[in-house]
Amino acid sequence: MAARMLGIITTEGFTFEIWEEPNGRVHFKVDADIDAGGENGQSGG
Repeated sequence: MAARMLGIITTEGFTFEIWEEPNGRVHFKVDADIDAGGENGQSGG
């Protein structure tokens, strides 16, 4: 059995895909960037 797409959310120029695996786990696939280096001014503390 293959994974099945549960839905798509499109907002503010981003697309979010929601997938369910045969074992029931759900994943969100997003075409967005993650700022892990603090370039946007956050300083993790």
